[in-house]
Amino acid sequence: MTELTEITIVKETLEELYLEKKNSAIQIAKKFGVGRTAIYNKLLKNNIKIRSKSEAVKLYWDNLEDHSVRSFKHTPEQIEKMCKYQNKPESIKRKKRQANHLNSIEMISKRVKIIKEKFNDPIYREYRSNIIKKSYTQERKDRISKKLKGKPKTEDHKRKISIGHKGLEHTKETKKKMSEFHLRPETIIKYRLLMEKKWEDPEYRKQNTGLNHSCWINGDSFKPYTYFFNTALKKKILKRDNFRCHFPNCQRKEDLCVHHIDFNKKNCTPINLLTLCRKHNIKINYNRKYWKLYFKKLNFQRLGIKNSLEPFLEVYCY
Repeated sequence: MTELTEITIVKETLEELYLEKKNSAIQIAKKFGVGRTAIYNKLLKNNIKIRSKSEAVKLYWDNLEDHSVRSFKHTPEQIEKMCKYQNKPESIKRKKRQANHLNSIEMISKRVKIIKEKFNDPIYREYRSNIIKKSYTQERKDRISKKLKGKPKTEDHKRKISIGHKGLEHTKETKKKMSEFHLRPETIIKYRLLMEKKWEDPEYRKQNTGLNHSCWINGDSFKPYTYFFNTALKKKILKRDNFRCHFPNCQRKEDLCVHHIDFNKKNCTPINLLTLCRKHNIKINYNRKYWKLYFKKLNFQRLGIKNSLEPFLEVYCY
């Protein structure tokens, strides 16, 4: 075998042997006493198109007598079938691969179940989390974040994330981080713009207004207040409550309003009224039963009332 640098084959001879006579690269290599790769390199240098796999197989079966590889000869019908099989888009091999792929999915699902059972053990969870923390350096985290930024998540990906987070409770640190993130002015502006775009869509507006709304209660919000619920009464209630919001862990003294504890606009007795800030006055509409009982107890304790009939006495009425 000669080296690649010593080969001197003219382009015309290569074209005659490879294109006109349709010799294979192995046959040409035997004539010149070189390797097959050397012939392929020469073909590429001289810009001669190399045959595809299907074309090479056809030539192989046509010139089978010249080769001493096989001792038997196929019938022409068998050769046609074998050539068709090579060009088939959905071959038997591909079907086998699909079946193996389905089996692999089943195996993966079983493996996932086993890992989930292992992760229920807190010792194993700590052990695995420490290994992962060590492997994820800051540089690696930055690279991953840069690649993922701006890429929208698919519905399947979102569904998998929601399934993974079900039943998990956030720690105090994560809750603080989440609250700080949501209170940023950037996030508030983004949320407002997003909601404005949603409300422009008439279908979304229909789904979240009127009877379709989650807080709809027979149109109570459209009903007018009574004559007794005037500015004078509101000022007295605000003065009684020291101009302070009485929602738990809130002592806001701005943007205040008077709230009906039983959510009945006609019941304007002072025991049924309480000062809240506008933010918490909206919030309590989502769990009315709980807040009704909570604020009733709070008002009874503050005003020193023991019996539920006492609020209707003339002492507390104006």
